[in-house]
Amino acid sequence: GTSAAEFAEVVLFEPLGITDYVWPASPDGTTLGWGELMLQPADMAKIGDLYLRGGTWDGDRVVSQEWTEAATTTHISTGGSPEGYGYQWWIDDGGCVMAIGMGGQFITVVPDHDLVVVFTSGLAPRGGNDQQPVYLTNEYVVAAVASDEPLPPDGDAQARLADAVEAARSAP
Repeated sequence: GTSAAEFAEVVLFEPLGITDYVWPASPDGTTLGWGELMLQPADMAKIGDLYLRGGTWDGDRVVSQEWTEAATTTHISTGGSPEGYGYQWWIDDGGCVMAIGMGGQFITVVPDHDLVVVFTSGLAPRGGNDQQPVYLTNEYVVAAVASDEPLPPDGDAQARLADAVEAARSAP
């Protein structure tokens, strides 16, 4: 009895603290469930973290683990890169799963490294490949992971990162 956007507001967005989003609807009010959801990069990362953690957020179950596993399992082989497709998630043989949106919007989850990578860009295709964020994630981000152990706390670095994140949230 509610739209997908109204349902998501209550069971997904509110638990994750997502308040700044746009999700268009058809003229009759039906949410465009196949796409066009617009989120801030930090909120995209929350969706990635939700799937990284098997559907939990801050220790609370938001989405069933069965669903997160089914959604990120190959149901259709693409014959390309990424190699498989689940339920709105693309699966890369390198161990990544990705939610890929229009205009270079990528949420990449790398379970082997407890990592979520978000791209919001209009990156030009690399060698005819429109999946450049996949390449950048695999070749640079994942390759830069030197350890699966967390670094010791660094208050100065955390403060600089918080300032950089805040500056990135502001429109140019």
